[in-house]
Amino acid sequence: MDKLLSSSSSIQQQIPKANLHTSLSLSRNKHFVVKKKLSAKYLIYPIVAWFLFILLTIIYFIFVCPWYYHNINKIIPIIHGLFVFYVGQNFLQSMCMDPGVYHPCQVNQRRDEFRLKFETKLYSIEKIDFDVTQCTSCFIVKPPRTHHCRYCGYCIDTMDHHCPWLCNCIGRRNYRFFLLFLFTLLIHVNITFICSLYLIIALRENLLQVKVIVSFILVFCTTILTGLVGGLFGLHVIFVSKNITTFEQVTGKFMDVEQTPFNRGIVQNWLRICCVSIIPKLNRYSTDGACQKCTTDKHISATNEQETLRV
Repeated sequence: MDKLLSSSSSIQQQIPKANLHTSLSLSRNKHFVVKKKLSAKYLIYPIVAWFLFILLTIIYFIFVCPWYYHNINKIIPIIHGLFVFYVGQNFLQSMCMDPGVYHPCQVNQRRDEFRLKFETKLYSIEKIDFDVTQCTSCFIVKPPRTHHCRYCGYCIDTMDHHCPWLCNCIGRRNYRFFLLFLFTLLIHVNITFICSLYLIIALRENLLQVKVIVSFILVFCTTILTGLVGGLFGLHVIFVSKNITTFEQVTGKFMDVEQTPFNRGIVQNWLRICCVSIIPKLNRYSTDGACQKCTTDKHISATNEQETLRV
């Protein structure tokens, strides 16, 4: 308790009083509000994604599935139809779920007073140093692997990337559903490809039928989608196995080390993605510096409970 009080008093002494930087803070805040209003233009990408997903699925169930229902087995289109709903559920969860947002300082708070001039905190995880700094846009203390998304306007916990087709960031809370969406979509696309190709082969003596022509179109489209979705899913399988994010891979953050400090082995990495309970939504940060420091320390310990942390 004494240590906490002393750290709180020392941090509060570093809080600057309102000064000429107020106009700069207000301008940044104004830019943040405007950017959030303009974010509606990015909805075109998920609309296109949903349109293509629904269109190809409807075409498949109208022209291909009836032939299987009457000539092969009635259960095939029924099971596939139920599976499509599961694909759509993962699609929605990836798009709508909070990825792990750290809310910025509220608009009505004095951001100049919030800009605490911490000395840079250096955390060592598996002999690799991490700087724990403040976000200059959200005015919060960023734990390791937390990054600010310029599209969403928030800092995201364990941010992987911003997906324009979902109009959402992929972070710690929704990464599991993003992987499930890619995996189930890949299965759905391949089933559509196989069923359409089999129909073409079965009706090869009359290739001018509408269902056969549509099947050719579906085979062409699903071939392209298999390459795109399969390639993306394969990349994320590698990333999960190494416990790195897309952001870390693109920026080459751990290029100079043999493995990332968060790598617990392939089995443990996959268990942490697939089996660990989803963390609740992150609470809004307090403007009290000592409270932020405690929150940061607890977050780091909770995220990397098996790593050794030294301040």
